[in-house]
Amino acid sequence: MCETKPLKQNFTYQNFSAIINKYKYQFGSKDIIAGIIFSVEKNFVLVDIGANQVGFLPKEEVYSDKSEISSTDLSINQIQEFYILLYDTKSGQLILSVRRVKLITAWKRIQQYSEESVILLAQLLRMNRGGYIVQIDGIKGFIPRSHLTYVEEKKEKKIKGRRR
Repeated sequence: MCETKPLKQNFTYQNFSAIINKYKYQFGSKDIIAGIIFSVEKNFVLVDIGANQVGFLPKEEVYSDKSEISSTDLSINQIQEFYILLYDTKSGQLILSVRRVKLITAWKRIQQYSEESVILLAQLLRMNRGGYIVQIDGIKGFIPRSHLTYVEEKKEKKIKGRRR
């Protein structure tokens, strides 16, 4: 039978703070870090990044077209990756972005599709005289009309009036 020794339970916030300060986290702009959301407000989210700083996520950097942050976008205790938009070393303030992480991931995926010559199905946003504006994984792109193999004129007229 295995014996277990009781753990020391001398936990204090001072001890915890000393342990955190023992590890010097080196954050920089453009880093991607993990964090836990601990507060969701109307216009921003606060993120615990495991250091003695708190990350600030403005509503504009949540991957959403909505004017307010909804509980479906982010929730308390959710673990998420965040892109550091700005790190002010003097104040220790971190401005974070979820939108940027999603775009970086999508761009890498599209590059992989290109390397593997994968044929993609894209969402058509609109057309103009020169071609089509499409969206793949949240990234908008332009396809020149000259790169299309065949387009029926009747379908073009239907597509032109449709918005998604």
